[in-house]
Amino acid sequence: MARNAAPARTFGAGKSRVDSFEIISAPPANPAVRVAALLLRLRAELFVLAVAVWAWVALGPDHVRDEAGRFLAVPGTGFDTTARVALFVAVGLVLAGLPWTRRFLFHRAQAVLTRHRVRQVLVECRVLNSRSRACPLTVWARPTRVGEVVWVVLRAGIAPHAVADQAE
Repeated sequence: MARNAAPARTFGAGKSRVDSFEIISAPPANPAVRVAALLLRLRAELFVLAVAVWAWVALGPDHVRDEAGRFLAVPGTGFDTTARVALFVAVGLVLAGLPWTRRFLFHRAQAVLTRHRVRQVLVECRVLNSRSRACPLTVWARPTRVGEVVWVVLRAGIAPHAVADQAE
């Protein structure tokens, strides 16, 4: 009996390859866990956004409700929109203009970017848990004098040599 297609071969738990395609099956995760993981990964960006929104609201005028239930700005309180934009631009220019704040913010942003890159490399190189297909956690990254230090927490089923093999 002649065969027309190559047989499916199994390469590890949950993976199979037919011809040039690789299929990785992963059970669907709980949506609450996925949202919590996303919030954990984006915590630096969300913190900066929260501080900016808080400053925008705190510097703005106070608001009261009128008889119809609409919010009205109280005159003489806070800054108007133009003054707030000017203040945000001035603070941004001072942070970018002073060498030590510019270096601090640049190195901190590079560390956050490195944390995101390390996670993406681990996912693309299939350094995953064999059963749950979960990626190692990149918990923290901080700048040093010669680069960044990234703390990676390996989940059960992931050996340290699997990460070391992908270090290049």
